[in-house]
Amino acid sequence: MSWYVISTPRHQETLVKQVLDKYVAPDYGGGKMNPFQCYLPMRRETLTDLATGKPKVLNVPVVAGLVFVHTAKLHLDQWLEQVGMGCQLYVDNTNVPIVVPEYQIRLFKDYLSFVDSDVMVLRKPYGYFLKKKKIRILSGKFAGL
Repeated sequence: MSWYVISTPRHQETLVKQVLDKYVAPDYGGGKMNPFQCYLPMRRETLTDLATGKPKVLNVPVVAGLVFVHTAKLHLDQWLEQVGMGCQLYVDNTNVPIVVPEYQIRLFKDYLSFVDSDVMVLRKPYGYFLKKKKIRILSGKFAGL
């Protein structure tokens, strides 16, 4: 079994993960089992509602359009063929499926556990901040820097 990456239709990552989590396949021992372990890293994002000016907190995927799935490729191929939901196996430029090593998944999980979970989205384009020499952080773990 390996960690594979599947690309999902736009804004369907959570739904795809829920379907994969509930999927039941025949077990070779005659029973039924869920052959998938899914990982969908999420973060909180605070946006300002333009109509009301009030902050709105959303849970959004860290990596848009991707779900990490730990399974045997046979099971993933079957699910993509039978259910699919518009998902595709994420492949490299030679059409070989991307396999993520276990240690990289662990590092990703560890990193996200240390990162502040609330992110404020900048309302000005990134290029605007590149022109400035200094930026002061007003709140959060790095306040005052």
